[in-house]
Amino acid sequence: RIRHKDQVIALENRLSIDLEKQRLYNYTGNDLVPLDTLAPFFLEIITPEGKKITGQTRLLPRVPIDSVVVEFKESDTLARTLTYFGDPGEGSNFFRFVLRYSNQDSIPLQDFTLEDRFVDKSFVLGAAYEFSEGDTLVHTLYHVEESYYRFLESVQRAVFGNGNPFAQPSPLISNLGGDAGAVGVFTGLHY
Repeated sequence: RIRHKDQVIALENRLSIDLEKQRLYNYTGNDLVPLDTLAPFFLEIITPEGKKITGQTRLLPRVPIDSVVVEFKESDTLARTLTYFGDPGEGSNFFRFVLRYSNQDSIPLQDFTLEDRFVDKSFVLGAAYEFSEGDTLVHTLYHVEESYYRFLESVQRAVFGNGNPFAQPSPLISNLGGDAGAVGVFTGLHY
C-alpha cells in the first residue's frame, strides 16, 4: 500500500506489462495518488513470505521548461535544440532530462541526470546538429528527489562497470528499507 496523510492506496502483487511504453511493474494499483507536493508518501509492502519493504518519497513541484530554441547551422539543413529552464533555488535540486524523437514513448536520444550545484539561476541543455525541418522532438524535464538521482547515477555506474575487469564494483544506491532486502527506488515523477 501507499499511504499519504489519511489516504491508503492499495497495491496488488501482480505482474503488469505496458507494451506501449515498454514498462514492467511488480505492484500496481487502480487508484491515483493525489498531486500533493508538500506531504510525504509512504510505501509499505508485505511479501508472501512475510518480509517487509518500506520507502518514503515526496512529489516535488514541477519545474517548467522556459523555452526550446531551434538553431540551424549556417549553410546547412541540420538544426540543434537548446532547452532552457530555471533553477527553483531552494536548497539542492536534482533533475532528469529526457529528449526523445517523435513521441513520449520512443527510445531516448538523451537521458541524463543533473544537479544545480554549479548553476546560478538557469540551465541550458543542448543537442547536436542532427535534426531536420519537420522533425518532432519531445523534451521532458523531471524535478526529482536526491534519492532518485543517486539511484539513477548508481545504475549508470554499474552498467558502465559491467564486464570491465578493471572497474570497481558499483553497488546500487536504494532508498528502500525493511527486512526483505529489496533494492530499488520509491519515487514520484512530476514532469
